[in-house]
Amino acid sequence: MPWWGWILVGSLLLGSEMLVDAGLYLLFLGVGAFAVGLIDLTEPGWPLWGEWLAFAGFAGASTVVFRRRLYGKLHPEAPEIGNSVVGETVLLAETLAPGAEGRADLRGSAWTIRNSGDQPLPAGTRARVDAIDGFVLELRAD
Repeated sequence: MPWWGWILVGSLLLGSEMLVDAGLYLLFLGVGAFAVGLIDLTEPGWPLWGEWLAFAGFAGASTVVFRRRLYGKLHPEAPEIGNSVVGETVLLAETLAPGAEGRADLRGSAWTIRNSGDQPLPAGTRARVDAIDGFVLELRAD
């Protein structure tokens, strides 16, 4: 394939990555095609099998080496909520019977709370977040 064909294929692959979320795989295929196009421009006369082998090598190596880091920077994982609020205290605005649910503020957000203890939690007291069940904070007496 001529050098400009590899550049054209690389451009199409990079453009496709921008249109669809392919997990950055098309990006690295495009980088491989660009690399082969540039090499073919400076060193013409490669056999076709050599170009395809170089394309596979560049695309595969760049994917293995760079994809995880780049994807991690572009798509950071959300922090796990449960680990960050367990152990904190909540000021109760209402009395909660054992197993009862209510609402409370924690870190500037309103949460659904549940008394997971076996004693009522009186209004105006503080309770400790013992666990989290989905978006419900399980509370115990502090």
